[in-house]
Amino acid sequence: MALDNSEKLQFILKTSEELGITAYEFGKNTDISSVGTHDILTGKSKNPRTRNLNAMLAYIETKYNKSLGTDIIQLEDPFIDAVEKPATNEIEEAIYEAVHKRLKPVMDEQANEIYALREDLKNLYNQYWVMRNNQTQKSNGEKKDIG
Repeated sequence: MALDNSEKLQFILKTSEELGITAYEFGKNTDISSVGTHDILTGKSKNPRTRNLNAMLAYIETKYNKSLGTDIIQLEDPFIDAVEKPATNEIEEAIYEAVHKRLKPVMDEQANEIYALREDLKNLYNQYWVMRNNQTQKSNGEKKDIG
């Protein structure tokens, strides 16, 4: 399910406050101006563009390794953790075997695959924003040379 802009904005506001990320820092490291990021952070911009929110989210993800919705699979599962040895009867033993020898390895494998895909996506975001920033800086330099 795609996140809407209000969810993205709430995450950005909360995270930037927690981590002390300033409008200047966002402006310096994204293709959004410091004034634009200041307006988003202070609430002056009532309906920020999705592109701007995504750029801010990508910066938070890249720089601080913190992202919205990354807890895809819990590392601790209350059901699995509740099924412990010693089993006192055949049913408990069968449950333990099913959970710890069949279910848990599959979940761990899938979690590893998901996190690997997440890392790939994070690297692609990194490459994209580096390229974007380089293009922005290059075009800003060309504009200065013309005038």
